[in-house]
Amino acid sequence: MIKINLLDYRKVKRIMQLQKELGLYVMLIFLALGAISFFWQMQSERIKQVNNEITHWNVELKKINKTVKKVDEAKAMKKRIKHVLRSIEILKTQQTEPAKLLDDININLPSDVWLSRFEETSSTVTLVGYSFSNPAIAVFMKNLEKLSGHFSSIELIETRQVKLSGEKVRQFSIKSTRRPKGFLPEAKKS
Repeated sequence: MIKINLLDYRKVKRIMQLQKELGLYVMLIFLALGAISFFWQMQSERIKQVNNEITHWNVELKKINKTVKKVDEAKAMKKRIKHVLRSIEILKTQQTEPAKLLDDININLPSDVWLSRFEETSSTVTLVGYSFSNPAIAVFMKNLEKLSGHFSSIELIETRQVKLSGEKVRQFSIKSTRRPKGFLPEAKKS
C-alpha cells in the first residue's frame, strides 16, 4: 500500500522556527527594556542623591557666608578701632602742647609788653597786644624767633599808637606760621 502524506511538514517546521525566533526576539526586547529600566532607576537615585548633596552644601555655604560677613565686619571694626586709638594717641601727645606754647610765649614776653588776644588756626597764629615802646615789640619778636619749635616766618602785621586808660601805648599785631608737632588725620566715615 502506498501512503501519501498530504501535509506539507516543511511549512509547519518553518512556522515553528519563526515562532521560536519571534519568542527569542521578544524575550531579548524585554531583557533590554528591563536592563534600561534598571540603569534608569540607578541613575535617577544617583541624581536625587547629588541634588540632596547640593542642597546640603548650599545650606552650609549660606552659614559660612554669614560667618565670613561677621568676620569682615569684625575686621572693619578692628580697623576703625585702631584708627580711633591712633587718633587718641595723637591727641594725648598734643594735649599738653597748647599749655606749653602759651607758657613759652609768656616766658619770652618782655615786662613792658602784654597780649590781649591770641588766635590760632590750623596753620597760623595771630598775636595782638600792647607795648609802651617799639623796641619792646622788636625784642618780643626776637624772643618768638627763639621758639623755632613752635613758629616760623614771624612778621609784624601792624603797629599803631592808641590811648588805653589815658596812656599812649603801641598796639601791635604779629602773624606767624605754626609748625605742626603732629597731625590728626580726618576720621573715616563708616
